[in-house]
Amino acid sequence: MKKEKLSLKAESWCNRKIKNPYELIQAIFEFESLTNFKTNFNQLLKYAFDKKFEIYTSPMESLEIFNMLKSLIRASFKILKNIDKYERIRETNDVLHSKYLVYVSGLTYDQYLNPYLIFKEVFKEQTLSQIEFDIQDIMEHALGNASSCPSEDICISFININRLLDACWLIFNREIYDEEV
Repeated sequence: MKKEKLSLKAESWCNRKIKNPYELIQAIFEFESLTNFKTNFNQLLKYAFDKKFEIYTSPMESLEIFNMLKSLIRASFKILKNIDKYERIRETNDVLHSKYLVYVSGLTYDQYLNPYLIFKEVFKEQTLSQIEFDIQDIMEHALGNASSCPSEDICISFININRLLDACWLIFNREIYDEEV
């Protein structure tokens, strides 16, 4: 039986096919900052639950965020599936440590040293398909005319997606500053 490959689906937002999860993480954070990602994703969730909340992104930007997050989630899952190949625990560097804490305050110190722990925890708690379904549910309620609110269970996925964003951002910055750390 042939092993099924997981597509990262980067073509919809970066106009090229990316197979390596690290290349995808780099492309995402070169395209959009972590702060903008979290702010826009937070707005989408609030708007999905309450249409009175004002959203600052256009539908096109919201769809782009959705596609990028979906790719990032898939890249995280792909890294988890080959964790022995990718996992590296980083010793702390005081200068970078203080810089990271501004963004990744929701992580424990062990997760800060080894962001791959987050991949293990998130995908142990939820499956890839559950997270993808919930992010799609957020987008449908934020961009569509749904009369009801999304399921409250999507809050678990929302938290996990933010944790994955933090982990990927740490990995991205450590790859860039690898020689300095």
